[in-house]
Amino acid sequence: MKKKLLDAYHEAKYRVLTEPQVCVQVGVSQVVLIDHFFAADSFCIITAYNPLSTKLNDDENKQSNEKLLDQIKQLSDVKVCADTVAQDPNNEWPDERGFLVANLSKEQALQLGRLYQQHAVVWMPSPVYRAELLQCSQS
Repeated sequence: MKKKLLDAYHEAKYRVLTEPQVCVQVGVSQVVLIDHFFAADSFCIITAYNPLSTKLNDDENKQSNEKLLDQIKQLSDVKVCADTVAQDPNNEWPDERGFLVANLSKEQALQLGRLYQQHAVVWMPSPVYRAELLQCSQS
């Protein structure tokens, strides 16, 4: 992944749309998620927006995200906990809607990321739920 794009992923604020909101940042522990949901094997933030960093219109992005959501709901032992929005503090990228998913394995997260042509997903394994980027693409 190119440095500028990798930096954008690291600088993004991944907001979990709960009350109150949780702000996930790469490299930071998110144990607070247990307070909102439950102790899970992992949490993952994933989207189908803007595949391979190609900016699509809202309708195309929403349609792709609905397909992703339907696919996630078919997985056993996996739970969609909340909607998310990734925000670029430099305003170079539009907000990207996504989902906070509990108990998605690392392999499942990578597979879905690749299927929906994402460069990366945010994965938070237990017990401290430190947010890390899983790079899905080779570009």
